[in-house]
Amino acid sequence: TEKNEEIDVYAQMTLGAITDEEGIVCNPHRYPKHVQTWIDSVYAVCPFMLYAGVLTNNDKYIDFSVRQCVKMYQRFMDKSCGLLHQAKGYRRDERLISEDHWSRGNGWGIIGLSELVQYLPKDHKCYNEAVERFKAHCDALLKYQDSKGLWKQEIPEKLSWEESSGTGIILYAFGVGIRLGILDKEVYMPAFKKGLEGLVGHCINPDYSVEKCCRGCLCPGQGDLKGTVEAYLVDVFPKKDDSHAFGPILMTMVEAERNGIKNIAVGFNER
Repeated sequence: TEKNEEIDVYAQMTLGAITDEEGIVCNPHRYPKHVQTWIDSVYAVCPFMLYAGVLTNNDKYIDFSVRQCVKMYQRFMDKSCGLLHQAKGYRRDERLISEDHWSRGNGWGIIGLSELVQYLPKDHKCYNEAVERFKAHCDALLKYQDSKGLWKQEIPEKLSWEESSGTGIILYAFGVGIRLGILDKEVYMPAFKKGLEGLVGHCINPDYSVEKCCRGCLCPGQGDLKGTVEAYLVDVFPKKDDSHAFGPILMTMVEAERNGIKNIAVGFNER
């Protein structure tokens, strides 16, 4: 069909995107002088290429989606805590990876795996690997859900401010995992419901505006502070109705409905 042909055009363009020496899609505006990569590309590239591959029956697109997601996880995963860093190539020493465990950055990663476990053909050679990576990341994230059901801007930092967009995407992943039977329902459903109550009670206003969303953020800070945990905490800030605020909450609420949750019994937060 005409729509499939249009999708094929853009998928071919993505397939030919500039990559670094490890084959990871990078920032074309700085290449080849400076090679920059960031976890945000998982969300930008992997779901589209997966959908395009399934729709047009093109294994090259599917394999590209899987390869980008796995390579990004290999590059940015902090094995000491199971969480993702955001970026490489943006600090003063461009060989260094950012020090963060940013809320939305972990969301950008887990959304790639969320789509793979849903739509990657189960006979694909990497399906089981995608499921195991998904479960491992969810298990790591679960440990850091706070008493309100939310996740922090800098996830492991107890004194960090709470952040709504990362929370929304993480909860979306939990909902997907519960619905597919990949995550233990007895463990994850209470956390999922707690997170829904946290979003409604602390992030969504009576007029449906959204609080606590990190503004656009790419390896923040200046000089030696660029890409440090300190920069992610104080150089960026929560905004009301930021452009990133709404999609994660809508995705989460759709997954709530898919999991049979029709009402969230918590009042709006008074401000």
